[in-house]
Amino acid sequence: MRLDLWAGARSDHDRKLRRDYEQVLPDLAITDQVWALACDLGDRARRAGISVGAGDLLIAACARVHRAELEHADANFDLLSSL
Repeated sequence: MRLDLWAGARSDHDRKLRRDYEQVLPDLAITDQVWALACDLGDRARRAGISVGAGDLLIAACARVHRAELEHADANFDLLSSL
């Protein structure tokens, strides 16, 4: 999600990197199927005692639905992949 990428931009250098990424990263549709899976992942995470933000749930669900590899440096995505 672009919003998640831009939220981490702290400097002009970071913002330039984000703009460069936007040129090569595809936009994946957030469909009804993605929303449903994000809600399901959130329910399963809560039952497992895992606290994950809504943005991470949506990103993980979008990647699954579109069968996209998710590159990350966030342990939440490792936890979500096990659900």
